[in-house]
Amino acid sequence: MVKIPADLPVQVRDGMADSIGSGLRIAKEMKLPVSDLVRVHDAAAPAFVSGMQMAVVFGAVVVAIAAVVAWRYLPAREAGPVTEGEADRSVGHPDGGLHGRVETERLTIIAGD
Repeated sequence: MVKIPADLPVQVRDGMADSIGSGLRIAKEMKLPVSDLVRVHDAAAPAFVSGMQMAVVFGAVVVAIAAVVAWRYLPAREAGPVTEGEADRSVGHPDGGLHGRVETERLTIIAGD
């Protein structure tokens, strides 16, 4: 929450309540002294930093969760080739899925866990 200086003109305070940019724009249009513009900026700076800090922390948490999910569920390395013996054992797997080697004239497909 921005602490708006009470002694600024009402138009500037209303503009700052809407957004800091509009407060600064109104203050410039009213040709207020530079000291008042600095006070408007100084009132806005902590709110900006606070919002940015919250966004960075939220982003870091999202990235950390994504890293844990990737570490947990993605394989560490590529599965090696299936040998003929392994292919014969895995066809007709009890779970009913497609496992093993399927060959055609041009294509070899290896399916499994």
